[in-house]
Amino acid sequence: MEISPQYFSRLPWTPYRDTMIRIHTDITQQPNIRAHSLSQFARKYNMSESTLKRSFKASFKKPLHKMVTAICMERALWLLKDSVLSVEEMAAVLGYQEKSGFIRAFKRYYGKTPKQS
Repeated sequence: MEISPQYFSRLPWTPYRDTMIRIHTDITQQPNIRAHSLSQFARKYNMSESTLKRSFKASFKKPLHKMVTAICMERALWLLKDSVLSVEEMAAVLGYQEKSGFIRAFKRYYGKTPKQS
C-alpha cells in the first residue's frame, strides 16, 4: 500500500496532517500488526486516541487498524512472491503471534490461504 508523495500533497489540511503522514510512513516502513496500534501512536505523537482515530480516518478514508492490516497483507503477498521465508517466519515478521492467526487474516483479506496464493 505504497502511497505516492502526490497523494500526500492532496490530503486535506488539518493541524494533524503531518503527523498522519508520519504515521502512515511508520506503518509502510515497518509493517507489523502488533506494533502499530492506536494507543501506541497516540503515545508516540502525544495525541488522544479519539483525535488520532478521527484524524487518521479523515485523512485516509479508513480506520488505522484497517490500514495496518492492508499494508501487512500487501507485504505478506510480496514476501510470498519474493522471499524464501516460511509462512511461520512471515507471520513473525509481520507481528502475528501464531501462524494460524496470520493464515486466518490472510484468508479473510485475500479469500485464500498463503499456500494457495
